[in-house]
Amino acid sequence: PDLRVPNSLIASREISSKESCPLIFSAVSGKKLTDAKGYTAYYGKVHDGETELDDAVALVFRAPKSYTGEDVVELSCHGGLFITKRVLSACYNAGAKSAQAGEFTKRALLNGKLSLTQAEAVADVIASQNAAAHKVAFKQMKDTRWGSAEVWVDGEYKVTLPGYADNAWGNVQTQLVSFSGKGSHT
Repeated sequence: PDLRVPNSLIASREISSKESCPLIFSAVSGKKLTDAKGYTAYYGKVHDGETELDDAVALVFRAPKSYTGEDVVELSCHGGLFITKRVLSACYNAGAKSAQAGEFTKRALLNGKLSLTQAEAVADVIASQNAAAHKVAFKQMKDTRWGSAEVWVDGEYKVTLPGYADNAWGNVQTQLVSFSGKGSHT
């Protein structure tokens, strides 16, 4: 399991396992996470066996209306290195597995929650290092038109739009749009 964590005020981890989170989290209200409604927050305690580790908030997201299209619990606890590692260890001890980089986005793609273009844009948002790169990637990530793409090329946006069919596969039109808003077809 990957136990590398940054030191922060709050640590937040997504858990896409129906079994592990209820085993380590007990809501103060007594409500079981397995019975919780989606888009609901619960305050409670994190346990590792009989040992109480920390206070935490569990946010519950239900399929199919979650990012991945699966049941997900986001667990937020205090963010110190020691306690975050203990909480992660408790999750792993209860059966959770460490997600690989991009795994939640991959699950969202496989469950039809994102297009391939949107999934690629998520990585671009994460990797963006300036406002222009972030703007293009974020817009692409939110774009719901299948097959669209937008790339920053030499001071211009390159936009690929699905065209109307000239043949069975359709046509693809590419347009270069300058920063001033003027366009030229290629």
